[in-house]
Amino acid sequence: MRIMSCLMVFGLLAVVCFGAMELPDEPLPKVSPAAAKKTTSPEPADDLGVVLDLQDGSRIVGRIAPRNLAVVIHSESIGEVKIPLERIRGIQFATSNQQVVVTLQNGDKLQGGFGQESFKLATAFGKISVLLAHVRQLEVRLNSKTMIGRPLVADDWERLPFPQDCDWPGPKGEAAALEEVVISLRGHPIRTKQVYALPLTIDYEVKFDDLSAGDGVVQVKLMPENSPRELVNPQLFDCHFGYDGQAGNRQKLLVCRGLEPGRQLMNGAAALRRGKWYPVRLEISREKVRITVEERTYEADLEPLGVERVRIELWGWHPEVLRTVRKFSVEEK
Repeated sequence: MRIMSCLMVFGLLAVVCFGAMELPDEPLPKVSPAAAKKTTSPEPADDLGVVLDLQDGSRIVGRIAPRNLAVVIHSESIGEVKIPLERIRGIQFATSNQQVVVTLQNGDKLQGGFGQESFKLATAFGKISVLLAHVRQLEVRLNSKTMIGRPLVADDWERLPFPQDCDWPGPKGEAAALEEVVISLRGHPIRTKQVYALPLTIDYEVKFDDLSAGDGVVQVKLMPENSPRELVNPQLFDCHFGYDGQAGNRQKLLVCRGLEPGRQLMNGAAALRRGKWYPVRLEISREKVRITVEERTYEADLEPLGVERVRIELWGWHPEVLRTVRKFSVEEK
């Protein structure tokens, strides 16, 4: 492992106390429901969720404040750099815990010296301090308001080989092409490097540049966070959107729980148009999925997924069909 480092400074959570307020004797003015809803909307949280993965396999979930807390990185090449905590996606520690690599939300990576001895955070079991000697990785969890509209970039994905347990006898295609927020699926799957907690919402746009195969789909899969990278099984959930060449290239939408046969959700859909971008939204909980394609919405019940955290895979079928995906974003609820 390459040796890299950074210096991070975290502050304690602030506690704000409010005094008692004396109400006036006169009647309070009437407020419309719309205005009341607007005035009582909560301000964005001043803290950020973090996940600490420890060397012994333990995981601690908590919160650190303030969200714009300055993280100081000392780099031999560019000197001292201060970055708000909310701009950081994660920190990977070397076994010595003296060297780290910091990944930013836009995919950039920085190296430098890390001098802090512990992390202080608020958890479900109170405020704690965790020694860095026990930390393997820190992951920053932005809230849903911050995450909306931030497409995953090329560095967010891991290219996977064609699955060994797939018995497809034809051409296997090739590795996906990743360029910023645009993904060209050419037969081999890709998987998110980040692990996500259910429930979650996935947004993306897809187009098919070639309709010559018998059928073609883009598959969005949920996989256990530690599933083998070269296998299809065990997949937890699979959503197919594409066209059926045997039915005049009509659009089709299927959902699968595990490896069970897919359930067709579209009936009498229009033909899919070559080169057109189709917006798709998946809202997935542990027992239900809601899918919107353009302005049409479909729902299906699922057998319980049985896990809390997943990775997301993108795959396409048939391998020889060219499919392009862009603006792929994930929002944790």
